[in-house]
Amino acid sequence: MGRTRRIRFKSPEVVCTWAGSDSDSGSNSDTSSTGARGASRAAPSPAAPPRAGRGPVRYLCYFAHTLLDFRVAEFEALAAMAGAAPGEVVWEPPRNPDSPFRFVTLPSRRIARHVAFRAVLLRALIEVWGEGPDWAALRPAVEAYAAGPRGARYLAPATTFRVKVDTWGFRWPEERKREVLQELEFVPFRGRVDLSQNTQVSFWAILEGQRPEVVLAGKGGAGGGGGQTAQNGEGQAQGQQQQQQQQQEEEEEVADGGSVDGRERPWDWIFFGREVALAASRVLPAQFTLKARRYLGPTSMDAEMAFVMANMAWCRPGSLVFDPYCGTGSLLLAAARFGSTVVGGDIDIRVIKLGKRNPKTGAVEDNFSNFEQYGLPHPAGLLRMDASRPPFRRGLEGLFHAIIGDPPYGVRAGGRKSHSKAVEIRDPSRHYASTAPYGLTECVDDLSDLAARLLVEGGRLVYFVPVSPETYDPSELPDHPALTLVSNCEQPLSGRYSRRLLTYAKTAPYDAAAAAAWRESRRGFEMAIERVSDLVWETRPERESRVQEGVGEERKPGRQGSSGTTGSGGTGGDDDSGGSSSGGGGEPRPNRQHQEAPARELAGVRL
Repeated sequence: MGRTRRIRFKSPEVVCTWAGSDSDSGSNSDTSSTGARGASRAAPSPAAPPRAGRGPVRYLCYFAHTLLDFRVAEFEALAAMAGAAPGEVVWEPPRNPDSPFRFVTLPSRRIARHVAFRAVLLRALIEVWGEGPDWAALRPAVEAYAAGPRGARYLAPATTFRVKVDTWGFRWPEERKREVLQELEFVPFRGRVDLSQNTQVSFWAILEGQRPEVVLAGKGGAGGGGGQTAQNGEGQAQGQQQQQQQQQEEEEEVADGGSVDGRERPWDWIFFGREVALAASRVLPAQFTLKARRYLGPTSMDAEMAFVMANMAWCRPGSLVFDPYCGTGSLLLAAARFGSTVVGGDIDIRVIKLGKRNPKTGAVEDNFSNFEQYGLPHPAGLLRMDASRPPFRRGLEGLFHAIIGDPPYGVRAGGRKSHSKAVEIRDPSRHYASTAPYGLTECVDDLSDLAARLLVEGGRLVYFVPVSPETYDPSELPDHPALTLVSNCEQPLSGRYSRRLLTYAKTAPYDAAAAAAWRESRRGFEMAIERVSDLVWETRPERESRVQEGVGEERKPGRQGSSGTTGSGGTGGDDDSGGSSSGGGGEPRPNRQHQEAPARELAGVRL
């Protein structure tokens, strides 16, 4: 028998650092929701509308330099969650597509507060007083803003303040950052300096560079030019050999530039303004890192991506969230951290019930161990289930507020579904139900129909699908009549493969006849990504013959789509069992047999 758990509910304790003068009336929906936190079918109450007279606000978003294609989508999802209507979140074109700085106009400060409280890919919201390519261009705008009633309020003698100097694209030692403070002598600071976290006003001076890999650090004097290589912000660490090579190249490049004061500036744009909010949830990926998790599988979802998916799904207190491929529960943990009541399912009972023995302590670790580790309420239920044959009674509708998952795909943990065989079960305790392959197209179609039936209207479905440049076609994605595609974000996994996070909203009641007609229209259809293995393992003679016969168009492998960063946390799924809950996309890797067989040379794959 599995362990019996008593469900306890806790409120999230993340506190957003927000300037009190920018707060509107109305509570934050994440901290003051009064909806039932059990299996309530009613959608959680939206946040209170802004006060009359509160107009649009324009802020500078300082994003984390990771998951580039997801940053705007997460921001807009959270703004919509707080009540922003379509078209009310207005973005200004960035100076650089990969820049972490983007201006946005929001309908109210309350919505900005909600986004800052929840966003994982946001570092800060800043009210810009002035910007420009140099200090001379910046000064008139800052002086004009400081002289106005709003600016003077934050420079009053009774306030405490501090100035943060931040560089992006290069790195400076502390002594060089002090030079920035000298450049800001024209700002009429009249308050008392307080460098602690309790200061009333925080100002930012941000210097944006062009080369995120260069670190400028003077060696001893005005004439010394030196440097080293470092990755920007949250970028992943590279190999030591590559860093040393880059360091040598950049040191030579910087040394040729002469002294720091006399050479070309390491920045090309400057922002100065007041900190409106620090993103509180930015710390969550580090707190939930897979490195310290007690129960883990080889394809467990990366913590940062799990929280992004929870934000895209509008997970919050009072909502009931379901993951039909839960595996080791990474997505359930993220949803529970935001206050949702969670339910998980998996076809492999070993993942749901048995867990694994910790080699260090000898204790058995399972999904419940992870929730205990982070002090979260246990799941409302963990079901041994087949996603192709959901266990919910016929006619049940509008149960969940969100369904999130990483459907099974790929090589390491391909999809499986139940498959009955006429066998005699002599020992039920040692018998595992037989399964059969579960294609990706069939899987996502089943998931779409399940979500269309079980989601409340306005509920969200969020899941990954693998793609490759040879096969990706947006028209192949499921288009269930009850669901509307909200966002489609790409996460590159390698030079050849990536996966896309699809977010759907239920915008129409479930119609059984329309759903049956849609399923019939998809009968026999197979997404092209399911045939990618034929292209990967195709021999060169086979490829040349196919191209000559015109069977298929020859395409060069490579990344396409919007930019992003290579994600960690496996290549799909959140399980290591190979069951229906298992993911496992990513790049199929040739084995030694293929490498040693010249007659089976792989076309388009560098070994």
